[in-house]
Amino acid sequence: MARFKTILIIAAAVVVAVLIFAWNRPLMSSLSPLASVSSSPHSVTLTWKAVPGAKSYRVYRATDGAHYQLIASPSITTYKDAPVPSKAVFYYAVTAVNDNGESKHSNEIKVVVP
Repeated sequence: MARFKTILIIAAAVVVAVLIFAWNRPLMSSLSPLASVSSSPHSVTLTWKAVPGAKSYRVYRATDGAHYQLIASPSITTYKDAPVPSKAVFYYAVTAVNDNGESKHSNEIKVVVP
């Protein structure tokens, strides 16, 4: 019985240590500004610099610059949004994601689709 209590105490201590470690880890740093945006009829391509430690990224799009919706979660630093309607106006922002959470949004980019 005493051995079981000792094992239980050690297991509880390990759990507490893991929780403290996870709690104190910082979230992702903010994403650098979007490096480039290109558009062609019916598509928009976004490119950004890699964030050290990022496992993936999240691409957000809005039609009014305020109400963003998640549209993709690529693991690479480029995303092609297609098909999109010609003459549409979109606002894009990107975040970096790892096990600790999501970064703040990158700068907002306004795109008018040709």
